Amino acid sequence: MDSLQHLHLKNDIFIIDGFEITPLPEWSASLVWLGAWCRKHQFVDKRLITFAVLPTRELAAAFACVGNLLAGAESFEDKLSWNRFSCLPKGSKVFWSPQDGRSYQGSVIGLEMHCGSVFIVVNVLKAPRPKEKGSIIRISQRYFDDYRFAEEQPPTASKTCSFQDALRCMNGLLGRVNPKWIWGDGAEGILITSMTKFEKAIAGLSLKIDGQQSLPMRDLLCIGKNGEQVHAKLRMSHPRGNLSGNFPLVILDGPDAFHVHEHFDNTPNMLVILDRAEYQEGIHGSLLQIKSIADNIIGNCFDDIPDNFPPGIDIASYVINLN
Repeated sequence: MDSLQHLHLKNDIFIIDGFEITPLPEWSASLVWLGAWCRKHQFVDKRLITFAVLPTRELAAAFACVGNLLAGAESFEDKLSWNRFSCLPKGSKVFWSPQDGRSYQGSVIGLEMHCGSVFIVVNVLKAPRPKEKGSIIRISQRYFDDYRFAEEQPPTASKTCSFQDALRCMNGLLGRVNPKWIWGDGAEGILITSMTKFEKAIAGLSLKIDGQQSLPMRDLLCIGKNGEQVHAKLRMSHPRGNLSGNFPLVILDGPDAFHVHEHFDNTPNMLVILDRAEYQEGIHGSLLQIKSIADNIIGNCFDDIPDNFPPGIDIASYVINLN
C-alpha cells in the first residue's frame, strides 16, 4: 500500500525541481510517512527510536520533516495558554498583539488580584507608539484570549506571509487545520544536520498541492535556528550547535548527528537517518543495545505501518522505557 494512503491526505503532492514537475516519488512519500509516524506516536514514560537506512539520505530529512509537521498540525490541541503564561517567572520576555494587530514586547512583573480577579502584570518594553513604552498593563484571565501572547518573537511581515502559505498547504493536505497551530509557541521537532548541506539540498525545491500555488520547501518547513527566540514550527541545528529545548521529535541526519543523541534524553521520540555507507559497526552496536532493552509494544499497538517500503529502504523501530 502507498505510504501516503496511511496519512489520509486530501490531495496529491507534486515536486517542482527547477522547471520539472513530477508526482511525489514513493521513496519521498515513505519519508513523509515516516516523519509523521515518528511524531504521531507518543507514549507516557516511553520513547520511540527509529532507524532509517537508505541508499542516499540527501533530501530524506527534508521529507521526514514535512511528515513531522503534518502530524503535529493534525494532533494540535488548543490548550489554554493562561495557565502557562500566568506561571512565567518575573522578568520573562513576552510578545503580544491585541485584536487590532499591533505588536508589543514586554517583561512579566507578576500577578495581582483585583476585585476577585487575577491579572497578569506586564511592563511594556516596545510598542507601536512611543508614549506606551514603559507603561504597565494588566490583563485578566477573562480577556486574556483577546490577545495573542507568545514567548517567541512573532515573525516579520515577509515571514508571516510564508507561514500563512505553509498553513494553506497544510489545509490542502489535511483539511481544516486550526490556525492557532501555525502561530502557537513550540516547534514540532528539531533537525540536527549539516545546515549548509541541508540548505543547499532544498534550494530550488518546491512542493505543489492540487489546486494551489507551489511553495518552496524551506517556507513549508517554517524553519528557525535553535536557540534563537524567533517563531518557528521546526528547529534546526548542527551537531556542535545549540541542542537545548524540548521537542516531540528529534531527527538526527547522518552519523555526526547520531553521535550527539545522548543530549536528547528528554526528547520523547527520535528518528535516525543514515545512508548505507554510514551504517557502521558503532551505530549497529547502539542499535543492538537498544533492541536488547526494547518493549514489545511495537507489534501490539501499531496498525498504521505500510505493507512494504521501496527497495533499498530499511527501517527498524523500538520502544524503550524511560524509567
